[in-house]
Amino acid sequence: MNKVNKDKYLNPRWSTLKMVESTIKNFKDRFKDRELTTYQLWRELPRAMQYQRLQAILKILIEEGKVKLERRSEGERQKEVIIWSGDSLFAKKKPADETTLTPALTQ
Repeated sequence: MNKVNKDKYLNPRWSTLKMVESTIKNFKDRFKDRELTTYQLWRELPRAMQYQRLQAILKILIEEGKVKLERRSEGERQKEVIIWSGDSLFAKKKPADETTLTPALTQ
C-alpha cells in the first residue's frame, strides 16, 4: 500500500468517529460494571470496519482525551481495556470538510 492510500485509510470520516464514540458511550451506559476491550468494541460496532481503522480512531480519541487505554493481563493473555472519560465530541462543531478527520482539525 503506497503512502497516499495509507494516509487516506488512517484518516476516518467524522461520522465514523462519532459512531465509535457513541458505541463506547452506549456500552458504558448499558454495562456499568463490565470492561470494554478493543476487540469487544470492534464486534459491537453497528457497521463493519477494519480493525486497523478502529485503532487509528482510538488513537485520535486518546489524543483528544476522550478515552484511555489500559493494558491488563489475564494469565498469559493481554487485553486493552477502554476507559471512557465522559467528554463527548458531539459538543464540538462538525468540521467543514466531513470527508476526513485529522488530529489537526480537532484542536
